[in-house]
Amino acid sequence: MNFSVFIVGCLALYYLLDNLALAGIPEHTPSVKGFRWWSSPLEYAGRLYFTVDNYNTSNRRSVLYYYDDNANELVKVNPTSNDGQLQNVSKPVKFAGRLFFWAKVKNDLGYWHRTLYSYDALSDSLLAHDIELANEDEIASISDFKVYDHKLFFGAKLNGSDRKLWSYDPFNRELTAITPLPAEVAKGRLDFDESYNNTLSFTFLDFDGYRSHHYLYDRKNNTVSGREVPYSINSETLSAQSSQVSYMGEIYGSCQNPENGGYDQELCLQDKNGKISMLADLDPTSQGSSVPGQFVHYADGLYFTANHTDFGRGLYKYDVVTNSASIVPGFKGKTSDSYSGNLLTEYNGKLYFTLYHYDSADKKSSSYLWSYDVKTAQYQEIGGFAVDNTAALFLSEHNDKLYVGLSSRAIYVYDSKTGVLSPWQPRMRQEVK
Repeated sequence: MNFSVFIVGCLALYYLLDNLALAGIPEHTPSVKGFRWWSSPLEYAGRLYFTVDNYNTSNRRSVLYYYDDNANELVKVNPTSNDGQLQNVSKPVKFAGRLFFWAKVKNDLGYWHRTLYSYDALSDSLLAHDIELANEDEIASISDFKVYDHKLFFGAKLNGSDRKLWSYDPFNRELTAITPLPAEVAKGRLDFDESYNNTLSFTFLDFDGYRSHHYLYDRKNNTVSGREVPYSINSETLSAQSSQVSYMGEIYGSCQNPENGGYDQELCLQDKNGKISMLADLDPTSQGSSVPGQFVHYADGLYFTANHTDFGRGLYKYDVVTNSASIVPGFKGKTSDSYSGNLLTEYNGKLYFTLYHYDSADKKSSSYLWSYDVKTAQYQEIGGFAVDNTAALFLSEHNDKLYVGLSSRAIYVYDSKTGVLSPWQPRMRQEVK
C-alpha cells in the first residue's frame, strides 16, 4: 500500500471516530456557529437584545441582535440605509422607551468614529444624537451609562477635553459637563453606585495609583463633592466593584474591614445620611475576605452570597429586624468554590445561584446551577454545565425561562415548569437581500 494513502486513510478514520464520539455531545462553544462573544442580554420591548461578535458577516464586531422566541431565531438589528451597517455597538441601556448605545455605521468616516444612537424597536428606527467619539482615546474613556434624574450619565473624553462626568437630556438634546475627573489618571474606570436621597454616588478607580476617587452628585443644587482614598484603608465607602442594593431606604454592599487592616471585604451599610458602617464580619475566625455580593431582596430578607473558609461560597441572609447576617442552613459548598462567576437572582418564586468550582484532582473547573426555596427551606442542584473551565457571566429571566451565559460563550436555558436545563441553540434568521 502506498504510504501516503495509508496516512490519509488513518487521518480520515481518526476524523470519523472523533466526530462519532462527539455526536452525542451538544455544541456548547459557541451556541451559534460563527458567534464569538455575547454581551449580557437586555430585555426590551418583550425581546432579549444582545451585542455579539459575529464572524459570519465580514468579521463584524459587536453587532446588535434580538431573539425571536416563537421562531427560535436570532435577528440582526440594522435599521440603516442599504449601504450602512450598524456595528461596534457598546453596552446598551434602556431609557425613555428606547435603547441608547455608542455605535458606528459602516459608512461613517474614520475607523475610530462612534456616535451616540438611540433605537426604537416599534418603528425599527435609529436616531443619532450628535455626540461623537473621534479617536481611540475617546472611545477607551467611555464608561457605562447610568439612568438618573431623567437623564443619561456617563464618563468620557469628549471634543478633545479631559475625562469628565457628563449628563445628557435626550428630550432637550442638552449635553452638560457635571465635573472633571482626575486628569492625571491614565488607566481608570468610572463605576456608578446606587442613588438615594436626591444624590448619585460614583467612584473613579485609579489602577496605576491604587487609589479610588469617590464623588457625590446632588441634583438639587447641582454640586459635586469628592475625596480620594487609598484602596487599603477604603473602609468609608462601599466597593464600587461589588454589587449593591437599595433596601429599606438604605444601601447595602461590601466595604473593607478596618479591624483587619482594611484589606478584606465584608458586609456594610450606607445609611440615609451617607455614613458607612460594617454590619458583619461573615468569617471572623479568618483573615480572608468574605466578598459579599449579588444582593437580592427575596421573601423575608436580603439574600446574598459570600465566602467562608470552611465551605467556600455560600448563600447568606441579612435580617433587618434583628440586624444579623447568617448563612442559610442546608447547603455546604466546597472550599474551592469561588466568587468568580457566582451569580444570584430570583426566578419563579425561588432563588437561583451559580457556583464556580475547581477540582484539584482533575485540574478542571466547572459551574453549577442551584436553587433555594424559602417556603420549604430546601436547596436543589439543578445541574452542571458540560463545559470545562468556564464561569457564569449572567443570569437573565425572559418569557418564564432562565438564561445562563457562560464565559465559554455558551448559553443554557432552564425551564422551571419542565425542570429541564439545556443548551440554547437558536437559528439565524436569513437576511432579506
